[in-house]
Amino acid sequence: AGPLLVATDGREAARAAVVVAARLAARLEAVPQTFAVLEPLPTYGALVPAGVLDAIEFERAGHTRDLMRAQMREVSVAGAREWPAQVAFGSPARA
Repeated sequence: AGPLLVATDGREAARAAVVVAARLAARLEAVPQTFAVLEPLPTYGALVPAGVLDAIEFERAGHTRDLMRAQMREVSVAGAREWPAQVAFGSPARA
């Protein structure tokens, strides 16, 4: 079986989807891949240098990835492979 894409941001509200994905992946012998899309911080009228905004976005992505990995460890079966976790920036509705 191919990969099973799971949308989550690591928050409690997304936990049910991750639990179902773990069960489905086990049944299909598939590897779940988690994906989150974060809205970029608004920049209009911002007097913050671009490098600072880039650093903030980098930290946001890292924090979200940490939440996702913690959630995956919580629901995965012992000895299971770690799920890939990808974070992108854009409009979640359009991703």
